[in-house]
Amino acid sequence: MQKVIHSPGIIPTFALGFSRGTSDLNDPGAAWRGIPGNVGFPNRYTFINEVVPDDSNYLSQGLGNLGALYWEDLGPPILGAGHINYSFRIRTMGGTNPALCSAAITLLRGGTLVHNEIIPFLSIGTAFVTFVVGLTAGEITTLYGAAGNMQMQYSGGGGPATDALECAWSEVAFYA
Repeated sequence: MQKVIHSPGIIPTFALGFSRGTSDLNDPGAAWRGIPGNVGFPNRYTFINEVVPDDSNYLSQGLGNLGALYWEDLGPPILGAGHINYSFRIRTMGGTNPALCSAAITLLRGGTLVHNEIIPFLSIGTAFVTFVVGLTAGEITTLYGAAGNMQMQYSGGGGPATDALECAWSEVAFYA
């Protein structure tokens, strides 16, 4: 299933290219793990950077780790795009009190905020679902105006230790 958060304008069909994770950027408390295998830093990004989403391997925040941040490097943006989407495939786990929880998926460049998407756990569910976020013209200007590589951050928070966030795939798509 796919949910489009917002998509300004018409999405062109000609893709200039895609950016996916190239490395892990942090390991605060080693909360996020690659499943299967319980893989930790520095190779967790390999669980979500597939060309075609694969739900059999994913990153898990783990129960009791709400608020823990996973941060991956996506490399530099592809220049010349008129439309940019960032997409991610997530689900919730545990679910004893999802009404209190939300996911924060954030796109940055060189530490500069481009877009932050907050999604209530109740809107996600326990099966992986793909979310597509279209950047506004102002956000595209911010992305191209900042220096450094792009980064994506993932965090679930706000609820009890019996809830968590999991991510199976992410990418940034650049369109002419």
